[in-house]
Parts: sequence; structure tokens; C-alpha cells
Amino acid sequence: MFDQFPPEVQQDVEGLIWLGYLEDSFEFCGHRFGIRTLYGNEELLAALLCKDYTETLGQAKAWTWAHVALCLTSVDGNKDFCPPIGPDEAEYARGRFNYATKKWFWPLAEYIFTRYALLQRRQIESVGAMQDLSTRSLRPSSPLADFSKEQGDSVSQTEQENSS
Repeated sequence: MFDQFPPEVQQDVEGLIWLGYLEDSFEFCGHRFGIRTLYGNEELLAALLCKDYTETLGQAKAWTWAHVALCLTSVDGNKDFCPPIGPDEAEYARGRFNYATKKWFWPLAEYIFTRYALLQRRQIESVGAMQDLSTRSLRPSSPLADFSKEQGDSVSQTEQENSS
């Protein structure tokens, strides 16, 4: 089924079938980072993290930092680079935000956010490819020119091999 999609979106389409989860990894300045698409609740948590910066010059940077903090899955292969301190999702998001903004500099955040935006773009393209395929699969198909209306006896694989 996946071979019906363009090669550049096959893996993304497979990821979307599994709840829209897409991921990527890349190197930047000698470090390896893993990122993934955010769930809806995480996108909303990112908005809450930016609340203190609304209507300030830092609003756009807070938005970037919040998404960077929440989309990261690993840093230099370490998936627990910023482990949760409890079950509260908002506190976890705040902890991630504080970790990123206190330990890293803007060029890194900007680069990771750019990669995250590309991941979101792939997600949109993959959804479009899935929609195109589902639309095509609903179209009625016509029989091929050599299609026979009469049904004959089927020949087994063994019978075909014996007659050759």
C-alpha cells in the first residue's frame, strides 16, 4: 500500500497512520537532537508557557522556546535529558521550558524550531497524500480491455508449473 505514495512521504504516511506521530533526528554543532510532532495537549501547553510573554517583545521567542522544549525526544542520544519531576503535565512542560531557556542559546532554539517546522510541513504533505489516495480509492474502477465477463476454471500454481 505504501508504494502508492511518493517515496519522499512514504515513511511519513506510515507514521500518520499511527496517530500522526512523525519524528526526525539531526546534528547541529556537534550534537545530535531528536524531535517529534506534538500532541494537541502539548501544543496547548506551549501556548500556556508563552502566556507570561504575551504582548512583549519576547512573545515570538517564547513561542519558539516552548515548542523546542516540548518537541525534543533526545539530546546526544539521551532520552532523559530533562526527566519529569512528577505526573503534572503543565509542570513538566514548565520544567522543559526552563531547562531549555536556561541552558541553551537562541541560535540552537532557532535551528531546532526550523527543523520542527519542516517536520510539521512533512506532516501536512503526508496528510494530503493520504487524502489523495483515499479520494482515488473511492472512484469506481472500469474493467480492463482484456477483462473477460465469463468466469472460467481457475488454475492452481501447481497446474501452471506442470503445464510449462
